[in-house]
Amino acid sequence: MPEDRYESSLCGALFEIFEGGARELPEIVAGLNESAIDPHGSGDWTDAVLCGELARLSDTPVKARCPTPVRVAGGGGPARDTDETGNGPASSPAAAGHGVDNLLKLGLRNRWYGIAGSHEVTDEPVGVTRLGERLVLWRDSEGVVRAVEDRCPHRGIALSIGSVAEGNLRCRYHGVEVDKNGVVLRVPAFPDCPMVGQKMIGSYPTFEHYQMIWAWFGDDAHPEPAPLELPEELTSPDWSGPLHTNVWKGHFQYVYDNIADPMHGSYLHGTTYMQERGSRVDRMKLAETAHGFELFREGQEETSFDWMEFIDTGDSVYMRAKIGFPPGGGPGGPLCIVFYVTPVDETETKIFAYRFRNVSGWRSDLYHFMYRHRFRTFMDAVLAQDEMALAAMPAWPPRENLYQHDIGLARIRRHFREQAEAQAQELAAG
Repeated sequence: MPEDRYESSLCGALFEIFEGGARELPEIVAGLNESAIDPHGSGDWTDAVLCGELARLSDTPVKARCPTPVRVAGGGGPARDTDETGNGPASSPAAAGHGVDNLLKLGLRNRWYGIAGSHEVTDEPVGVTRLGERLVLWRDSEGVVRAVEDRCPHRGIALSIGSVAEGNLRCRYHGVEVDKNGVVLRVPAFPDCPMVGQKMIGSYPTFEHYQMIWAWFGDDAHPEPAPLELPEELTSPDWSGPLHTNVWKGHFQYVYDNIADPMHGSYLHGTTYMQERGSRVDRMKLAETAHGFELFREGQEETSFDWMEFIDTGDSVYMRAKIGFPPGGGPGGPLCIVFYVTPVDETETKIFAYRFRNVSGWRSDLYHFMYRHRFRTFMDAVLAQDEMALAAMPAWPPRENLYQHDIGLARIRRHFREQAEAQAQELAAG
């Protein structure tokens, strides 16, 4: 049997076995031996054979040990840029535009933001826009992700169209070389150039862990990064899940609004495998926590999209949402989605959605195998509906009439405004 057909048949058999109520390894093995699918090769299914096949076929992401909170070395701060005559320092992009309205338009400062999935950055430069700022990302000679302004200090051309030379960036236009800190290393066409040895463009401290890359976006008063505190799901061996990334049309606050609105699941997603169950009428309840709040439906629990949490640790912002799985959903209880939301600009948003289950060992391999062949399609269908809905929203801010179900999004909007006002006041006073 061809490998792809074998994997599809195995996943279908496992799905039916879970629908029948099996949860433990001996029960699953017994169900497979009663099915029409044999192990790859020949023989009967055993605990060891099934675990071996799941490990071979699952592509489970490795979770390296990571301390929490994470402390990341500096390297950011304003560039020692020059004006067009080369006579002195000019303002860096990070120094301007940090009034309340701009912070609410492009994102709070002094936070770690997701900038890319690990798979999106190689040893070749890649240009991205985050918080309205153009960055170039690459891996240096040791495989560490680096980020600087996507702007050659000579003429301003994008460094992302250049190349990586011995771990540093080389501009395609005139060969100017820049290091990870934005310092000019070489100007081959004019070796005595005064730019050599100077920090000419801004740089961004970065951190990579479990499929995702973050960068620190500080203001002029906070160029050095705060420790990054990660959620339990990203550090504990008891949780495992793939990362989904995408760019959505729409302002970043619409994405937060969407997650802080469990009731929309019964309508927008009501025909999907993930959220076809549950009531279409309910009330929302909000409970304050140490770093944010929880929002949940009063009338049901672990049925569909019934609960979410907003967390601002002071160094990063993320959200959790729990979605109940139907009986065939495999091991690990409810799906726990951990969301990171990063503004691209005022019209687009980069999302990072971890799809976690409370699994380890063979259960983790089983989940990732079933995810690849079945669950990913279900989950992508839900997010595609969210993407479609947010793309149909008006420019931010909207004209709207809120009611009881909107207490979560109203709470987040108030939080962002309070944080933006505090940041703007601090900069104005400093």
